[in-house]
Amino acid sequence: MIGVDSITNLADVINLLGDYTSWLGARKFGSVCKWLSGTTLTTSVHEDDGGTCLTYWNGHLHDYPCNEPLDVAIVCDIPDSK
Repeated sequence: MIGVDSITNLADVINLLGDYTSWLGARKFGSVCKWLSGTTLTTSVHEDDGGTCLTYWNGHLHDYPCNEPLDVAIVCDIPDSK
């Protein structure tokens, strides 16, 4: 499964994304971020932008208003087919 649930996985995702701004397939509920599957992320958001969609931008995780347009690549947590 692809998921940012540790610093190691975050580094893997950042290496994959490079300089692309990306939505990471997670939402913020209060101070807690969860994947669409309901799994809680243990990695914290770098900056509180008042949004509920988790994005990667400029080397950090940010929350972003889900209803605002954003030109992004999309990464979701998808179960491994093994």
